[in-house]
Amino acid sequence: MKPGANAGGILAVASIAIVVGTLAVALRLYTRKFVLNQIWLDDYLAVVSWACLIALAIQNFHAVSTGLGSHFDQIPPSGYNAFFKDLWLGLVIYNITLLFTKLTLFFQFYRVIRQTSWGGLKMFNACAMSIIAAWQFAQIFVQVFACVPVEAAWDQTVKGVCQSILVTRTMNSVGNIVTDFIILLLPLPIIWRLALPRKSKYAVIGIFSLGFFTCIVSILRITLTPTGESDIAFQTVSVIAWTTAEVLTGVIIASLSTMRPLMSRYVSGFTTRGTSKATSATSRSRASYGMQNLYAKGTPGTSRADRRSMLASPARRFSGGGWLDLSESDREDMARHGVAGLRMPDLARLEPGIGRHGSIRVTKEWSVRGET
Repeated sequence: MKPGANAGGILAVASIAIVVGTLAVALRLYTRKFVLNQIWLDDYLAVVSWACLIALAIQNFHAVSTGLGSHFDQIPPSGYNAFFKDLWLGLVIYNITLLFTKLTLFFQFYRVIRQTSWGGLKMFNACAMSIIAAWQFAQIFVQVFACVPVEAAWDQTVKGVCQSILVTRTMNSVGNIVTDFIILLLPLPIIWRLALPRKSKYAVIGIFSLGFFTCIVSILRITLTPTGESDIAFQTVSVIAWTTAEVLTGVIIASLSTMRPLMSRYVSGFTTRGTSKATSATSRSRASYGMQNLYAKGTPGTSRADRRSMLASPARRFSGGGWLDLSESDREDMARHGVAGLRMPDLARLEPGIGRHGSIRVTKEWSVRGET
């Protein structure tokens, strides 16, 4: 049937979800593969989350064709089954998408902390991931078997027992609010331990703060869920549109936190280029010694093993990474600069990827000099 009078909103949100979600995940994968050369489990989970988001958006388009956005009395009786089946399927896909999006974030956190000594944080991450994953699996089960037999959820001729849609959506929304807060709070200890300037830390926190939008959407879903006496085909549009936006936000958050290296490479303003100056005799001497012994290939009297030994302690100190996505070589570069006497704010402004295994060099856009 033709799109109803209230179908424009859901069509717009579904279209935006496809375009923006695809762009976010594509940039994430480009950053991880071609900038950092590191593809890990969380990246594969992000692809699964994106695929579920696309499936949800396509399902929204199909739901419009079966009556979503129209007044219920405009749907012919022969189309009732298709309409209610679309509603049921949308809830199932929604919960599956949330499961993989949250797993993406948890494994992303684990990737950052797995080589650190933060045992308590690792344990909390593992416990929180297990509990929240179990909750999401339970929600998928509840939505699939909202009616017994399952066909009773959309086929009015099948006799069965069904749960109240208001009760199940309220339970689902409250659970999502709690789990979203846990996920939002989890990265804070990680962020504050990173060797980053305060401005950069605030930027990362700002990205994850977008997650509060999902909490707001969960509250809206409770208040907007129509009752049994409502014009469900017409009034459910706002709930489904906000639900799709919630899922899209989760996919964006999971991808944005990995894009700093890409922005630093291609976008002006995400990295600061300039000249670092040593302002004291001690700093000048330390910088000069570091340049001679760590940045020059084949420096007389200094073997590669000696340089690695000199770098060991700073490398451990910066092992938490300079951002949520710094490669091991980038972290080693940061450690080298630290030994050379550069200040910590200067370290954070260095572009990821200026050094690579097999050679030791400084990007031409930086220089260290003393003032006389």
